[in-house]
This record gives sequence, structure tokens and C-alpha cells, in this order.
Amino acid sequence: GSTGGIPVKGLDAVDFLAMARSAGYVKTYQFDKLEEFLIGLEEVMAQPGPVFVLVKVFRDATLPPLPCRSMAEGWATVRQTLLNRS
Repeated sequence: GSTGGIPVKGLDAVDFLAMARSAGYVKTYQFDKLEEFLIGLEEVMAQPGPVFVLVKVFRDATLPPLPCRSMAEGWATVRQTLLNRS
């Protein structure tokens, strides 16, 4: 969802577990199914941290429509939002 449903080239080749291990995580877990996650959650929570958990999620619904605005209009909205925060 963070890319609006746009495929990210090479994402399937990223080994997040290997990255976590090389960053110093001693325990890593991967869950692809809700049932496996629910069964393994107790073990995960019993581990001393830090622990890396990769949970794969899949979108069942169709993607929402993209906003109908130009790039300039989008950036104008961002700019106005940032100015209102000051």
C-alpha cells in the first residue's frame, strides 16, 4: 500500500531475514499465513529482543482510484499542509 499498488521492481528478490541477521538480529521469523503467525506469536513474544518478524500480507480488495489532480496541484497541497503546521 505504501506505493499505491505500484509494483516495486526486484522486491521479491529482497531477503529481509538475511538483512535483519546481518544487522545483528539473533532471532528472525517469517509468517506467510495468519494461522502460522497466531501459532508462532507466543514463541516470538517469549524471545529476548530485539527480534525481527516479517509478516507477509496480501491485499484482497481492489485498489482505490488514484486522485485526479496534476503533479503541481499535489505539490501545492503538500506545501500548504507544511505551511499550516508552523
